[in-house]
Parts: sequence; structure tokens; C-alpha cells
Amino acid sequence: MMTTLRIFLLTLAVGSWFCVAQQAPPASEDQPATRDEIVRLDSELNHQLVAGAWDAYAAHLAADCLYTGREGTTRNKQQLLADLRSGTTKFLDIQPEKVVVRIYGDTAVANGYRTDVIRQYGKVLTYPERFTETFIRRDGRWWLIALQLTPSAES
Repeated sequence: MMTTLRIFLLTLAVGSWFCVAQQAPPASEDQPATRDEIVRLDSELNHQLVAGAWDAYAAHLAADCLYTGREGTTRNKQQLLADLRSGTTKFLDIQPEKVVVRIYGDTAVANGYRTDVIRQYGKVLTYPERFTETFIRRDGRWWLIALQLTPSAES
């Protein structure tokens, strides 16, 4: 009976160690330069949206980029760019705030609030929203791989 208990406890200890060892590493807190680079890139992307600089904006999107809009619709890179280039929506202003960036190796996740002011079908609309952007580093540069917007009463 004692041998069975020892084997069980040893198995439990080894199994627990494997579970802990396989957890994702915590976000790096010691990469302020990378965090600043992501904040600058996010700002640049926002300026390109307001300026209607679609080719410059597209140059920062990964080929497999996925956008999820505030209404829950998803668009791949080509669909998103077609929507932007259609002219139906004109970004007048994008104001991010409370942006937090976490770095996980070659992946960065930015999360915060932003207020979009747009002109759509002749009406000026203001949308407060929460955003999450995921960037990946490929070939030495950062690419936007995913963007999700969620309506928010908070700002």
C-alpha cells in the first residue's frame, strides 16, 4: 500500500511539473523599446487611416491579417482594404488611450480604448470602442495580424 501511494505521489509531482513547465511565459516587462515601437506603429496606422493612405496602411498588414469590426463582422486583408478603398467610410479622427502593450517573443498584443470619428453616408458618427491588436515579427519587422474592435461606453 505504501509503495502504491509513493508511486501515485511521484506521478502526481512529475505530472504537475510538466503542466507548469508547459505554461506560456509571462509577457516581458523589460522591453520598453519594443513596446515603444508597437505604440509608434499603432499611431502610424491610425494616421494612415485618417489620411486615406491605403497602400501605406496595407504595407503593414500581414497577408493573413484578420479584422473583426465593432458589429462582429470579420474581414481578411483583401476584404478590409476593399471596404476602406470604397470611400463609404472616411476616418476623421482616431484617438487611442490607455494603451497597454505586452510582448511575447515575436508577438505583441496592444489593448486599449479608442474613439473613432467617421463620416459614413454623409453623417458624422463617433464610436468609443475597446481594441485589441496583435502584431507578429516576421523577417525583422512588425506586421498587424489581427485587429478586433468592440463597442464601449468606457473611455
